[in-house]
Amino acid sequence: EKKKLKGTDCPLWERLLQGPAGNIARMFLMDREAEEISSDVAQYIKFSLPLLETILQRLNEEEEQEIQRTIAK
Repeated sequence: EKKKLKGTDCPLWERLLQGPAGNIARMFLMDREAEEISSDVAQYIKFSLPLLETILQRLNEEEEQEIQRTIAK
């Protein structure tokens, strides 16, 4: 189900109302102007949180390496 929050809604409260089960209900915040979830985001929706954290850690490491290479030039 896709639901647009009102300006007065609190995303955390809305998620708490859905209950504790993360496999039953999930919430994704989107830009106000966005109509659909982009394909870039959609590819990660079904991944578990530990896997997403690992991906993020790897991306951060790659970014740091790139920064160090740029500084070394």
